[in-house]
Order: sequence, then C-alpha cells, then structure tokens
Amino acid sequence: MTRFRRQLAILCLACCPLVCDLSVRGDEPSIPAPPVEMLIDQLNDPAFEMRSTAEEALVQRGADAVGALAEAARNRGPEVALRAVFILERIFQRNEGPAGDAAELALESLERSERAPIVDAATRALSGNHAIRERRAVAAIRKLGGRVEYDEDLRANAMIENLVRDRVAMGDRPQQIRTIWITKEWSGGEEGLRHLRRLSHVGDVSLYHIAGSGVSREAVEALAADLQGLQVVRRGNASLGITHMPIGTNACRVSDVVNGGAAEKAGIIPGDIIIGIDETPIEKFDDLVSELKNYEPGQEADLRLIRNGQLKTIQVELGGWDNVSAVRARRDPFGNPLPRK
Repeated sequence: MTRFRRQLAILCLACCPLVCDLSVRGDEPSIPAPPVEMLIDQLNDPAFEMRSTAEEALVQRGADAVGALAEAARNRGPEVALRAVFILERIFQRNEGPAGDAAELALESLERSERAPIVDAATRALSGNHAIRERRAVAAIRKLGGRVEYDEDLRANAMIENLVRDRVAMGDRPQQIRTIWITKEWSGGEEGLRHLRRLSHVGDVSLYHIAGSGVSREAVEALAADLQGLQVVRRGNASLGITHMPIGTNACRVSDVVNGGAAEKAGIIPGDIIIGIDETPIEKFDDLVSELKNYEPGQEADLRLIRNGQLKTIQVELGGWDNVSAVRARRDPFGNPLPRK
C-alpha cells in the first residue's frame, strides 16, 4: 500500500463518525463503516497509525466484532492473533452489557485454543480482570435468583492481624465470597451455572445446592470438577437454621443458630445436642441433614435434645432457605447477634 493510500484510509476511518453524524442531519450522504474483516487486516499494517486506528474502530464495534476477532485469534498470524486477544480484552473491560459478555465468552473459548501463545494471552486477560468478572458474575447470579454471601468476619480478622503486626488500617482489604446458594428461587437452570464458572479465581467457596432448584446433581458435580476449592453442600427443602461444628465428638451439637430461623424461634440455643427428630434417632449432624430431606417448610417436628445434661423435647416449625446464612453470625462482646450488612 502506497503512503498516499495509507494516509487516505486513515483519514476515512477517522472521519467516518463525523460523516455519519452529518448524514443524520441530512447534510451529506453517509459513508459506510469499514467491514470488520478489513479492520482486522489492518491490524497487520506496517504503519502504527493504521494499526492503532483499526484497533480503536474494532473496540467501538463491540459485540459486532467479537466473533471475527475470536476467529482471527485462532487462525491469523501471531501478531494479528495477539492483537485480537488484546482488543477482546478491551471490549470486555469497557462494556457491561451483551458486548462485554460476548467478549468474555470469546476469551474463555480461546483459553481452550490449541495455540499456546493465545491460550496464555486469553488466560492473562481473564485473570487480570478477575475483579470485573466477579462483580458481573455476582450480579448475574443474583439476577437469576441465586444468593451470594461474603465472609463478614474477614475484615475483623484482618484488623486484628494488622494490630498484631503493628500495621495501619486495613479498610481496603476486599471481602471474599464464602457461600453461593442455588435454591428453588433459581431461574437460571443448568445453563446459568456458567456464571459460577466465571469465579475461577475464588477459592474455599461452599455451594449450597437445595432440592427443587432445577439443577441436576451431575451438573453441579461437573461445576465442582472445573472449580478448584468449590465445596458442594446438598440440602433438602426444609431448614432448621443451625450451624454445626464438631468439637472432639461427632455428636450433633449446635454451634450457632440463624437469626430468625426455625431453631431460634423454637428456642434452640448453641450448645444443645440434638439426639432425635420425631421417631428418628440422630447420632451425628449428617443424620439430621439426611432426615430433614423428608420434610417440607412449614411442617412441625419434635426435636429431642440434651441441654446442660437435661433431656428436652422442643417442637419446631421448619422453615425454608430464604433467610438462612452459612456465614457465621457477627456478635457483640456480650454474644448478641449483630445485623448483617
């Protein structure tokens, strides 16, 4: 391409928005925007100005350019392919809607490419923007009826660490995802689990898979295989609203009760040891979990428990999972639960 023709092409690209704007007012006829394939060809132009202008034009195209850019990353020469990945990353960063989602999916597909440099570039693009991915994934999960909880104790624990190390404020330390709930309110089906896969950088997360969610056991197991550190917890429809932490024994000992949950309403307190529900004996926490799968929210059950060495029977109306949290309750110095943010 001669120098004159190159400069003319750059001028056309730069002036295209202006010409289109004039055509809206009827001042001049519109000039069609350059085809996406032509812009991708120009990513390999020897002139920096041409490459830079083409890159900006492709970023502006957004979702319309994603498919061709992904194809270029798979099949074009090394320089064009790597520039295509970089442009996909910019489209992902700039767009909150469909264009950003399409670019993210394209980068995820390129992580499975057979070209090692492209795999590396796509992986770096996704991992380098993990905060954006997490924010968008959490928003999508919640929109589909899922629930995401952050560990509210992390900030307090880190403040103590800083005091011990004689460091100053710790307010900027980000909280971490602790639990994700897929309940009967989930409307995303198994396809919606892709949003959980966007949290590949997050470790030590519990996924509560509740009966009636419309998601199969096999789909959840496949998700857990893809995400290291994801622990799947399966529960039935009914909830008692307790947490369990074995201390030297496998007995079903209540370590905490959920604020407003069925157990708290019935008067169950931390330290109680549950030994039976209706006619079924309970020896360990897993026995209780298994037996509760036979109940539905709103049903009543008689809990037999030991409190301070005394045998007691307490009637409880079982609840659902709407207000149940797996994050340990925050308490004041007197042991009273504090409201969650």
